[in-house]
Amino acid sequence: MTRFALAAALAPALFPLVAPGAAHADPEPNPDCVVLRQAAGGYSKMADHFSTLRKVSERPASTPDQHADTLRQLAQQSRTMGEMLRDLSAQLTSQDLKTLYWDDAESFDDYADALIRSINSGNSSELDSVYRRNVRAVNAANDAFHAACGRQRPAAHRTTAVR
Repeated sequence: MTRFALAAALAPALFPLVAPGAAHADPEPNPDCVVLRQAAGGYSKMADHFSTLRKVSERPASTPDQHADTLRQLAQQSRTMGEMLRDLSAQLTSQDLKTLYWDDAESFDDYADALIRSINSGNSSELDSVYRRNVRAVNAANDAFHAACGRQRPAAHRTTAVR
């Protein structure tokens, strides 16, 4: 038996010694935490894309059409995130979490609507206030997740309304 074959054969037996408790980890007691953790990866990717589009939208565009196109993409991403959060809310059992995630979804829809109004009217005066409401809703949902699922979120990971 080669060293690699021996290591592969012994790995399952040795893993509990290296990471005690990992092999016999208790199942998650809160079903909402299971749902939220499963959705976290997809949400994180969408949030990263949303953040990138926001940064691009704040840079000077070479043409008004380019800027409008970026705002349309941001509105679409915002709607997609709202749909995802609404679907997530429907899967939760805690009424408080359901409400917070539903409100978060609505805040993304409101932001998308404000972006489209801005494109159509050329007036972006309401975007800051609508975005700040979105940030508050995102932070409230994230804080509730961390409180319900037993992990405190460092202040450095809070979404900020910098514009």
